[in-house]
Amino acid sequence: MSQILTAITDPKTKPEKKKANISKLLAKGVVAADLNATDGWGQSALRHAIFNGWLDVVVEMIAQGADLDAVDGRGFNHLRAAGPHPDIMRALLQAGARPSAGFGEVCGLVHGANLEMLALFTERGLRFSPETPLGSVSAVDALEAASRMPSTVATGRLPQLVTFMVAHGLDVAALATVAQEEKNLALIEVLVQLGLGGISAQTLSELRVELAPPPPPAPELPAPETIEVLCADSRVTLRFGGKKAAVRAELLMEHLDGCFPDATLVRDGATARYSGFKVEIDDVMDHLLDMSDSADPKVLDGVLRKAVARAGKSDGAEVAVGS
Repeated sequence: MSQILTAITDPKTKPEKKKANISKLLAKGVVAADLNATDGWGQSALRHAIFNGWLDVVVEMIAQGADLDAVDGRGFNHLRAAGPHPDIMRALLQAGARPSAGFGEVCGLVHGANLEMLALFTERGLRFSPETPLGSVSAVDALEAASRMPSTVATGRLPQLVTFMVAHGLDVAALATVAQEEKNLALIEVLVQLGLGGISAQTLSELRVELAPPPPPAPELPAPETIEVLCADSRVTLRFGGKKAAVRAELLMEHLDGCFPDATLVRDGATARYSGFKVEIDDVMDHLLDMSDSADPKVLDGVLRKAVARAGKSDGAEVAVGS
């Protein structure tokens, strides 16, 4: 392995120190054979410099004769590896690097709506025609995917990207078909805005209605921590509201059971009723209505006991406690 390749792939050296070592070696001069030597993955020192994003090192390696069109063990060229570093990709193209036959390195540029870099590729023969796929996808599919990228839409670059690609061979009819099949609202809006693809404003309007998000559900408010007093059929019923309704009802019934051991507890589904003693309904209502905002079952227990004590054994309504 060449000295420069050994230095740039040394796992024990920190990136800053590694870059400094490479710069020193380049300053002394490196023969092309060493500069283009590859590791077990078929990657040269230039490829590793690209991976690290070292633009100044890449420029110096180019100046000293690095092979611009070398491919690695997977068949990827330097341009594809430079995808995350547009400045390095630009330097490679300006130095004469040739795009791959399938223009696989262009797909990421379309996704990022990088018009400047795409222009450099079109200067080197790129056309967005059906006969020229971008790697494993078509230009239409690449553009459709780009229109779903939040960064592309948010920055307002989608209309410029569509215009640019159409001007360089993109099949507008195929794009319009895919946009409608995928119900891609952002792309359809741009096509209608630009007057491309024959999509009507009515179609756009209908799609907007179809894809409009449903209104948010009303917030679920907690049930009030109150007690409702109902009177029907000569019976007084207490119904508890709030998250602890069942617990509060059960506690109150336990208190009543202790206060009136001779009363009969009747359970009917979710309702429990006490019978066996009589109270005047007006007395019960007067006291319970005064306390109807209370959430404390002990307080209501006291109210009921007072009402029963005053009413004694007189005729009146049965008292029922319901959960």
